[in-house]
Order: sequence, then C-alpha cells, then structure tokens
Amino acid sequence: MRPTFPSIMGRSVISSSITRTPSVQICSVGIGTTVKGVKLTAYGFPHASQDAEMLTCAETTIWSLMEYFGHRYAEYKPILPDQISKILSSISFERLTPSKGLSGNQISYAIKELGFGVRSYSRNQYGAEFEPLLKTYVESGIPVVVLIENSNGIGHALNVVGREPYTTGDLENLQEVTRLSNGKPILDFTTMPMQYVFIDDNFPPYMLAYVDNPASYYNNAQWAGCSISAFIVPLYPKIYLEADEARKMTLLLLDQINFNNTEPLVLKTFLASSRSFKHSISQNALLDKTAKELILGTAMPKFIWVTEITDKAMLANDLCNGLVVLDATEPRKTGVLACIVESNYITLNFTAITQATLSLQPFSMYESNLKPI
Repeated sequence: MRPTFPSIMGRSVISSSITRTPSVQICSVGIGTTVKGVKLTAYGFPHASQDAEMLTCAETTIWSLMEYFGHRYAEYKPILPDQISKILSSISFERLTPSKGLSGNQISYAIKELGFGVRSYSRNQYGAEFEPLLKTYVESGIPVVVLIENSNGIGHALNVVGREPYTTGDLENLQEVTRLSNGKPILDFTTMPMQYVFIDDNFPPYMLAYVDNPASYYNNAQWAGCSISAFIVPLYPKIYLEADEARKMTLLLLDQINFNNTEPLVLKTFLASSRSFKHSISQNALLDKTAKELILGTAMPKFIWVTEITDKAMLANDLCNGLVVLDATEPRKTGVLACIVESNYITLNFTAITQATLSLQPFSMYESNLKPI
C-alpha cells in the first residue's frame, strides 16, 4: 500500500517509442502482464514515482534497478520498498520512516547488499575522465545511478539508462583525446554530444538531457546549474577490471601497432558478456570467416571489455574494422584475450603471442547492449 491519495502513483513499464520519436536506445527488459486473460509483455525500463513517505528519489532508483535486473537475470530478484529499509536499518542511527532520502554511501551500501560489486565515481576524483567513464558504463548496457546537485540546495538521484541515436552531425563533433606514439590521432566515441536517457521519478520515463546539464528538462530556476557530482555502477561481483583501466590497456596495446589506415581512429569501449558477444560474432555476416572462427575459439571469461576500432566513415554505417577484447575478471594482469587490427589477428596467451593474417573487410558493430525500444 502506498499513501499517495489523491494523486495515485504506481509503477509502470512503458515503451520509449510511445514518448520518443525516433526511439531512444536503452537498457530494456520484458515484463509480463495479463489483460482479461491475454498474456502481454511490455519492453522498457521500470519506472515509479516517489510518495515522499516510504519512497524518495534514492529508494526509487534502487527499486527500479532491482526490478530491471530481477526480471533480466536469474541471479537477482525484484524487491519491495520495505526491503530497502530493512537493509539500511543496520547502518542507520535514525528511523527510516518517513524517508528523508539517502546519501550516496547509503545507496551504494544497499546495492552492494543486494548482490552487486558496486563501484562509485566522483567528479572531484576523476575530473576530465568522469563523464567519459559514465558514458562508457551506459554504453555497456548498465543502468547507472547518478547524483545531481546545485548551489541552490538541490540534491537528487536518478538512473541513466541509454542515449539517443547518433547522427552524421554528431560524428563531425568527435574529439581527439590522445595520439599514439606514431602521431596517429585517437577519437573517442563518448565525446559525441548526444543526449542521454534519464529515469527521473519527478517526470515520465525517458527524459533526455546532456550529461553536463542533467536537469535541463525541469525548466525551473531552482534546478538551474545542476551537475552530476557522482555516479554509482552496479557491476557483477566478479568484474574487477574497471572502465578507466580497460581504456588505458587498449591504448597501450594500440600504441605498439603500425596502422595502414591514415584516417584518425575512433574507439568505442563497452562491457559485454562473452556469451552475448560470441553470439553476435557468430551472426555477423560481414566478418571474415577465419576471424570469426578465431574469436569463437578463444577462451573467454563470463565478462569482457571490448573496444571496437573504426573511423568516422565506417561509424556512420555502424561498421568497424578491428577490436580489442580484454578479460574483465582479471584485476592485475593485462588480460588481452584477442585483438583484430586491420587485417591482423593477435591473441596473447600468457607470454606467447599468436598472429594470423586475415582478409578483413569492415564488419557490423556489436549492438546488444542498448536496444531501440
């Protein structure tokens, strides 16, 4: 029971195609229901409004995370609001009802107790790398909890669950982030000025905003100047390699390779399950047969970091001509599992490096993390 009279606020799963045209690309899950005995499935991201007594923004972000993961993966279960209170009661020195909201540490603690390997990032700690890391986790299909604040005393928690599709104009705004030792420019996918999808319990689902102005859709002077101060990532417990380290390892590897392509490289990094990644490779009609067999025959852990190597022209058609696969479960070693660069396939097996020459043409990029719903 939720004491929300006279405004009846419930929970919902709504397709983003109802509210957004063209449709955005989001973390989505199918949740079943029945209407007069007819079974139906709605695809989207769970949404609920706060009632300010049992639920504030922080509790709804935790609830929606568990509703999403609980319906998508067998390891997790959906939860009710009172379970959040029970989890936090062990570290709270005050009563939790009526709710006064939660701090970032309390949100992290609750998510950790619900079975995740939580990683928190603050803008003060990561500086210029903060927003690229946030976008990398979103590109990995992980709903991220963000904390926003401003000088007017606003403090709010909400989920970032996807982004809008990129356009040709966005590609022209890709920015150079570094250069290899041979002078080759490296552009990063996350530098495209795309709007991201927010699940905000003060609004209908799928609000769009740029990450550097996350409350722009409020149109309220009190919310002006809000910025994301921190974000919390709910990771599978055995994912030890973090996004920033995966990006650095990939650049170190590419720095040792001579490229024939004279165009600046565009790198797109994301986390994936090896099962989904290999399925995508097996169904990739444009990928060289030998390369496909080599990748499918490579032993991989449950989760991997993948960096796709492309350029502006190929990216416009959702194509790439190389990739780097890293072991996401390895905390110490440089866990390079496989690398395709132009027409070369390289795999690192402890200290032995195996290389093969391929007849490689541009092939389709991985698209299983974010779904256009």
